[in-house]
Amino acid sequence: MDTFGAGRDKFLVANDEAIRESVRSKLIQQLSFKYPELKNISDLVKMPDLTALIEAAHQIIYAPSVQYQDVFFWNVYKVNEDKIIVIPEAVEQAKSHFRAYAETSEEIEKLRKVKNLCRTLDSFLIHGCDPDKLNISNVCYFDRFSNRFEPSSQFIKFSI
Repeated sequence: MDTFGAGRDKFLVANDEAIRESVRSKLIQQLSFKYPELKNISDLVKMPDLTALIEAAHQIIYAPSVQYQDVFFWNVYKVNEDKIIVIPEAVEQAKSHFRAYAETSEEIEKLRKVKNLCRTLDSFLIHGCDPDKLNISNVCYFDRFSNRFEPSSQFIKFSI
């Protein structure tokens, strides 16, 4: 069962039952591991309050568009009795997987120049310029969450 609908009419519509079932199966798995001798563990599962999680899932449908960087990492939380706990170390590890760093002196110099370019492009935004028309492909991109231009790792790291 998909947590979010598939197909055009249900795309990114949260499936409450699938979310509940996903958490329930995780709890059953944890109990089975903890108590391997027990049978019918599913009867012993105490479901946590999933209201906040389901409400958060429903908020996704209000996003103006799905960006390629929008990713859900289901392995960054754990269920502990009646609470869902986010694991900060796992979140940071997941974020680090997508980060790129300027390491060589050439990359650091490129990054410095592109950062200056990004701040210059940002200055055009206060005059109402469309960021899509200012975008310089593979050199920088407009981050709609931070509302500013950011250097592209493709250019900094790989000169693409």
